[in-house]
Amino acid sequence: MPIITISRGVCSGGETLAERVAERLGARCLGREELTQRAAASGVPESELQDALLKSPGLLERLWPRKRQYLALIRAALAEEASDGNLVYHGNAGHLLLQGAGPVLRVRIAAPLAMRLSIAQERMGLSAETGAAFIARSDAERRDWTRFLYGVEWGDPSLYDLVLNLNHTEMGDACEAVTGAAHLECFAWTPERRAQMKDFALTSRVRAELALDRGTAQLDLEVSCRSGIVDIRGFVGSQRGIREVERVAGAVSGIRHLNLDELVVYHDV
Repeated sequence: MPIITISRGVCSGGETLAERVAERLGARCLGREELTQRAAASGVPESELQDALLKSPGLLERLWPRKRQYLALIRAALAEEASDGNLVYHGNAGHLLLQGAGPVLRVRIAAPLAMRLSIAQERMGLSAETGAAFIARSDAERRDWTRFLYGVEWGDPSLYDLVLNLNHTEMGDACEAVTGAAHLECFAWTPERRAQMKDFALTSRVRAELALDRGTAQLDLEVSCRSGIVDIRGFVGSQRGIREVERVAGAVSGIRHLNLDELVVYHDV
């Protein structure tokens, strides 16, 4: 089965829907917390990774590359989790983190405020007033986050394959709609698409390692992969820069061949 991402505002029932869909399809269910735990295995504090997914960018963060570096690490972790398909992810912006990954069923849930307030009160013990403020602030942060990093509007329906309004749809019916869509031919998990996802995962891991290593973090590089052959393009300041790229990327497992022929030294331009 394909990868399914479920996007929603806080306290909108996304986790419940993801768990039901995963159970129906015999798939793994993954949330933001589990994903950041995996990403934190690279040595980055889990709390900082959580912030990279949740906090809207302030003026100083716009000039601070760490947020983008952490997102590269999170994307690599999600791509590796999704590389064999059979995954339902209900964390923040999964449909954007997996852009270019191949067949992903992108689901968006819209829930009425009364339902969201009820969940906020039940799970977090918030009053109606505090819960409404919390929901409004969280929604604003997610809008700012997606607009800043991807240049798109979080609620734009064209970003999704299936939009479900829980104001008119029961949770059971929503589950039926998602599982039905997962069996459509356009989302079939073919060997070709599996290979495409594995290449995407390898590309994401190389990008993450280059972004996090001190010797290559400041370089503006393009990374692509086809059938395990990784191509890296861009500009470096010296031959040492090429050696640094080779050192970092070459340490990533799964690469059949690393091509650096299109790395250009500044003074050669």
